[in-house]
Amino acid sequence: MNKVFYVMKFVNPLKKRVENNLWILFIIFAYTIIFSTYTVIKHYTFKTWAWDLGIFVQSLSSTLQGKPFYYTVEMQTKHTTNFMSIHPSAIFFFILAIYAIYPHPETLLVLQSFILALGALPIYWMARDQFSDNRLALLPAILYLAYPPLHGVNCYDFHYEPFFSTFLLFALYYLKKKAWFKGGIFLVLAMLVMEWVQVITMFVGLYLIWIHRSEIISELKNRRWKSPYILVPTAIILSSLFILLSFLYIQKTLNPYHRPSDIIAITHTILSPKKILHALRHDLNIKLYYLLSIFGPLAFIPLLEPIELVPSTPFFVSILLYTRKAQYQIGDQYPAFILPFVFSATIKALSKINLSKPTLIKLMAVTTSIFVIMQSPLSTFAIGIYPPYVFG
Repeated sequence: MNKVFYVMKFVNPLKKRVENNLWILFIIFAYTIIFSTYTVIKHYTFKTWAWDLGIFVQSLSSTLQGKPFYYTVEMQTKHTTNFMSIHPSAIFFFILAIYAIYPHPETLLVLQSFILALGALPIYWMARDQFSDNRLALLPAILYLAYPPLHGVNCYDFHYEPFFSTFLLFALYYLKKKAWFKGGIFLVLAMLVMEWVQVITMFVGLYLIWIHRSEIISELKNRRWKSPYILVPTAIILSSLFILLSFLYIQKTLNPYHRPSDIIAITHTILSPKKILHALRHDLNIKLYYLLSIFGPLAFIPLLEPIELVPSTPFFVSILLYTRKAQYQIGDQYPAFILPFVFSATIKALSKINLSKPTLIKLMAVTTSIFVIMQSPLSTFAIGIYPPYVFG
């Protein structure tokens, strides 16, 4: 009898873990099907745009036909026909390999839905490792897939940003487990997605220095210069800087006329106190609604763990200083930059809360449901909240 008890003691948790693994795969598959169908139908009803699905389709198709990166959408506005001169990216070639199998816009829309859905997997793994009750590990993954800003990213044409978000989620998972090599691989993939994302990955390096500061101090005192606690964040910061400068060099070489107008505008704003005040006041109500849309669906739980949000500092500073509405409205691709940190903070905060009591879970279910009804592009109530290109 005792032997049966001890066997069951190990079998039951294993059985539950297998069931959870099957559930996470199922909800990833379900999300991919639902949003692939929705975005493809949108495309078939003439509700996709030259900016940006048309740009990607033409650039990829031209490359397959022997005219690398050629596109004409921004020939007049940005004085270039080379897409790589606007957004240098190594991930372009990965997308190209997938696109070559079936060179149609639908391939990109399905691929984007799958890449975003795949982000639920490292979120589930992080929750499984941090929660005392493994039965609740699926909760953050479900919240992620029901998250309206994610839906907005998914439903606006096709972009590079979803790749950055998912690669970074995998990187954070492995880095938190101190699986430095795997974490480094995914972080480098994130750095290679497009220009300027390296500023965020630099902050990931600073974040690692902070959370491992006691280990770093100890290693420095003992002169263990090759310790991963020292080498990893240093390598992240240096590689981010190298890749950023390389991408900016490619931009300048391919298109001497190209000027990153948004970055220039923010730099000018920072250098002038009057401009800072003007930028902060500009569309202040919309910016506050944007922050509500980021944290509200999660019942503001991420704010309990501000350290986890540190790598997203460049993003939040930029939206406060931008005066271009696209940068701070749900329905554009930009929330993808902060999804990893928002959900990392959510998981850590939830791991410290007693989730055995159903009150908090019910609260999060209610708030998420309200925001999904109000903001998800799948909801008829959301029309009028998103920019027109999300719906067409």
